[in-house]
Amino acid sequence: MDVVRVGTRGSLLSLKQTSIVTKKLEATNPGLKCELVRIKTLNEKIDRFAVKTTEKDIYTKEIDEALMNGDIDIAVHSLKDLKNELPKGIVIAAVPERANPFDVLVKGKGYAGKTHKVIGTSSTRRKVQIANIVKDAEVKELHGNVDSRLKALDDGIVDAIILAAAGLERMGYSRDVEVL
Repeated sequence: MDVVRVGTRGSLLSLKQTSIVTKKLEATNPGLKCELVRIKTLNEKIDRFAVKTTEKDIYTKEIDEALMNGDIDIAVHSLKDLKNELPKGIVIAAVPERANPFDVLVKGKGYAGKTHKVIGTSSTRRKVQIANIVKDAEVKELHGNVDSRLKALDDGIVDAIILAAAGLERMGYSRDVEVL
């Protein structure tokens, strides 16, 4: 049996996305076994609230290095985490079928009754969405994975957050949402 070492981040969403890819690979290639290799990336090593960075490769650099060093055979990344220019020797070899492309506003308890709403996101594009859709909204910088952002919502740090619908669906989470 051929074994393919698949590099991925260790977050729950990364593992879910990688599972989609590995199941497809194994289903279409009889005799192939995918072995997950969890790689800790810079975003897991730094305090994103204390360290401001605009570098996109904080999610991919260590995985790409493992690929170039031969420690893994393939890597699975979220397309949004890739830089416009890939490192030398790295190519996008495949892209799975696109999931739900929409963003959703995930509302916390009491959202509807509030006149001044605090909405968490770190994305420039999503900040523009908020300004155009939610009147009297204050944007609060909010970083982290899906679970940490949902925890900030549940803890009342923010009144709502904007997430990718695909991420919520892949995680199997059901929340009060509004499609943007």
